[in-house]
Amino acid sequence: MLGLVAYMFGWMIRNGAIWPKWLAWTAWGVALVDGVVAVVFSEFSPMLYYGQTLFVLWLAATAVVMLVDRRQPT
Repeated sequence: MLGLVAYMFGWMIRNGAIWPKWLAWTAWGVALVDGVVAVVFSEFSPMLYYGQTLFVLWLAATAVVMLVDRRQPT
């Protein structure tokens, strides 16, 4: 489910015109990793924490990008 959320975030960022496109590509990478982790490992495996950590790191990077002043100098 977390992979689906990351994929949708990436899709919305990719279709928008404000945020950099690399955020979408990294979101899709996180979605791919989370999907693979969910399919390969058991639901009781500690490996699931790595997928969640990757998603949280992506969210933190996205928050930093969104907090940067993106106005054009006049």
